[in-house]
Amino acid sequence: MVHYFLSILFITTFFSQITLAAAQHTTDIHAWSHSIKETVSLVTTKSYFPLPIEQAVIKALDAFTHNDDYSRFLGPKEYTELLKTTHGEFYGTGIILAPKKTADDFLLVLDCVPGSPAYTQQIQRYDKILAVDNCSLAPLSVEEAVSKLKGDQQYSPVTLTLMRGEKGPFKVTLKRDKIKEESVFGLYFPKQRVAYCALSLFTQQVARQLESIVHKALAKKPQGLIIDLRDNAGGILQAAVDCAGLFLPKKSLIVTTQDRNRKVLESFFTDRQPVVPAHLVIIVLVNNYTASAGEILAGALQHYATTGKPGYNSFIITVGTSTYGKGSVQEVIPVGNNCAVKLTTSLYYLPAGISIENTGITPDIICKQKYGPTTEMKLLDTLYAKKNQQKIKRKKDIQWQQEKIKVIKNDYQLQCALSMIASLNLKLSIPQSTIKTHSQAVEFLTRHLSSSKYLQPQRL
Repeated sequence: MVHYFLSILFITTFFSQITLAAAQHTTDIHAWSHSIKETVSLVTTKSYFPLPIEQAVIKALDAFTHNDDYSRFLGPKEYTELLKTTHGEFYGTGIILAPKKTADDFLLVLDCVPGSPAYTQQIQRYDKILAVDNCSLAPLSVEEAVSKLKGDQQYSPVTLTLMRGEKGPFKVTLKRDKIKEESVFGLYFPKQRVAYCALSLFTQQVARQLESIVHKALAKKPQGLIIDLRDNAGGILQAAVDCAGLFLPKKSLIVTTQDRNRKVLESFFTDRQPVVPAHLVIIVLVNNYTASAGEILAGALQHYATTGKPGYNSFIITVGTSTYGKGSVQEVIPVGNNCAVKLTTSLYYLPAGISIENTGITPDIICKQKYGPTTEMKLLDTLYAKKNQQKIKRKKDIQWQQEKIKVIKNDYQLQCALSMIASLNLKLSIPQSTIKTHSQAVEFLTRHLSSSKYLQPQRL
């Protein structure tokens, strides 16, 4: 007990020293030291429901640290689980999760890796995960939830409590397995002469996979390219920078990290020559689940398209809905007692010096999906119903690709992107075309979509 009490005093003294060193702080932590000592003494000696000091300190420090959606104080258990996800070989479920707000008491499934345990057990897009092995996810971050989904034993079971649509909670048990890292899906539309590349997550291999698909597409001499970043929750920052290098000239600034005083801590540049021609019409699809590294790639491509500088493609058009707005950097810092602080220490800033934190990226052209999650789930249910009834395991990639293509055929935003590429190419092919800049291309395409901005009906 004395040890814990001395730890409280040490923490208080430490905070006091920080306050004195920083100076000018309106609240002097030292002034609260007496209140802290008195409260600890009263709870431990008089409370009918005393709380162990270790739990109390962890909760107090977590409350002090948790002043944004991503900062946390990690106790011994949470920190150990987090370390497990970054060391050694581990097995997972194949679920791709959306970012999580502090107020959310669930995690949203954005997709499942083809052939993964989650995919085989028919976990669907927009399913809500309420608990893992009966442990509520309400107080956990995405990283902490992912650590619970992973395990160091192949085929070890993990039980998820799910909510699907309006149905009540139900449980599904998955067996963890190795997850094949395949984050890029490519298609070619021969009639439209357009290539399509969907990036579900920024993994270590995503740039290599994307480059391979792009080379195959360019061999067909396409009129346009669609980069689909919808539902891409992010991943490895350097992977997004490497992907940008396929489209932008060498040494293009993609993003900087800056501290709270706007001091630049680190800058990320492309380090190769692009492989995509600067004249090719490119549509970048985004939505409200495009986050973090996905937003950085979309934002950098959007920025350089507007500059009009030689060597940069002015016909990269961002289409969809505003992105998520996750533009912060967290560091995990050990602080003793097998604990750590996960702290937001800086923000990402796009090349124009704009932060995406809490604001996201506004696409050049707003194009909302015609069907929402509920309707989409009904569509998926219809597509997969026969296989569900027959309890057929979907393990082969070709089966997944066929099902993916069926869904894509009903994708309104993708249909709009194909139409935009055809219309813009037709306009650009006219010798007297006046479209030379990014803004002129956006203006033309917005009119082509009959945006409400240009619909000004008059009463007869």
